[in-house]
Amino acid sequence: MEWRSPRIFIGGSPGISHYQVLGERNSGTNFVSTLLRRNLGHGIVEERPYGWKHGFIDRRVVATPQLLTLVVYRHPVRWLQSVHSKPLELTDNFDNLTFDEFLRTPWTGGFVREGGPKEPSTADLEPKTARVFTSPMAVRTAKISYLEEMADMGGNIAYLRFEDVNRDPVRTLQALSDAFALALNAYQSIDGFKGDGGKYLPKHVPLPSAQQLTKIFDGLDWAVERSIGYDFDDVPTFDGLSPWDRRSLKSRWRELWRSGSKA
Repeated sequence: MEWRSPRIFIGGSPGISHYQVLGERNSGTNFVSTLLRRNLGHGIVEERPYGWKHGFIDRRVVATPQLLTLVVYRHPVRWLQSVHSKPLELTDNFDNLTFDEFLRTPWTGGFVREGGPKEPSTADLEPKTARVFTSPMAVRTAKISYLEEMADMGGNIAYLRFEDVNRDPVRTLQALSDAFALALNAYQSIDGFKGDGGKYLPKHVPLPSAQQLTKIFDGLDWAVERSIGYDFDDVPTFDGLSPWDRRSLKSRWRELWRSGSKA
């Protein structure tokens, strides 16, 4: 998977002072937020004018000229596998599903009130009709279409593929700096970004079965997917990393070690 520059839309004035990262769960928003927090120059801070980063944004919010909005996507096949593995902020019925069951389960968000049980969330409902999306593929298409319309709303926007940021974060930061005149610190790499203290290593996840891939293919709008840079025939093995990247090699070694220890 070759690196691509962010898609840039400039609608504000020079002098970015704050930014917000948006994108679906398991799409790499934490990685991008951490990368920016460590590498943007002094005075550029992360804020949340649009509220919850994973939902359908409130379009009544008007972007200020000093706001940079960054939207992060991930390849649909790898995104589906990741959400199935870690169904974050979804209702409890998503726990312990097979992948086949997951692909046909209506999408219902969930949140936990402080000191209380998980409750259904309205943030993932279709914005106009408040209906539940029939599958993970359906909500993905709707959210991408919704986020892409932000380019026509004015403001400074950068659309990123997680795989590109992961493959070459320095090049991605420089592209953003060039487009929006952002000051950068001396580069600081990102080893871990999920709050668990562990270092990030990409997982070597096998492709779904042919039947599952057909289900995924039929459930997505490929005109929408191709418009943001994804193709069904180009599924990344290591979230965009080269197979010779040290992180890819470490992941392979770990996989071989684990399989050998079980033998």
